[in-house]
Amino acid sequence: RARAGVRHGATTCRRLSLRHRPPPCPPLCALSGEMNETGAHLCLYCSFAKQVWLLVSNWTSGIIQVPADQDEGLEDWWTRSLEMLPLVQKRSVAAIQLYTIWNIWKERNRRIFDQKSLQPPQVFQLIREEVNLRRVACGTPVVS
Repeated sequence: RARAGVRHGATTCRRLSLRHRPPPCPPLCALSGEMNETGAHLCLYCSFAKQVWLLVSNWTSGIIQVPADQDEGLEDWWTRSLEMLPLVQKRSVAAIQLYTIWNIWKERNRRIFDQKSLQPPQVFQLIREEVNLRRVACGTPVVS
């Protein structure tokens, strides 16, 4: 009897865990449907991400550039985008870039897991709100 109860419990547990699994991730970019979803494509190079980066670039008066070289990986892009900046500006740019990547990633997840979507200007607005909250709390990043 004890074994039967354990087997029944294990079966029920397996059914529940399978039922609550998120749907499998599509191989194509969830934001643009253009190509295989890699970190660099999703965060930097897909058409959706580029629209968000353009809004961020305009907001920062060109201090943050729209990622261009599609052969460059995420880590190389990050390093290159910060290497020539003075320390004070480097911290602000890094923070804004991080909030941008984070919100692009959240938009990807919103589409996959919640079946909801925002447009690039709406994602940009979320970025601005988060950067402004950080500015109030910490005094940085400073956007000119």
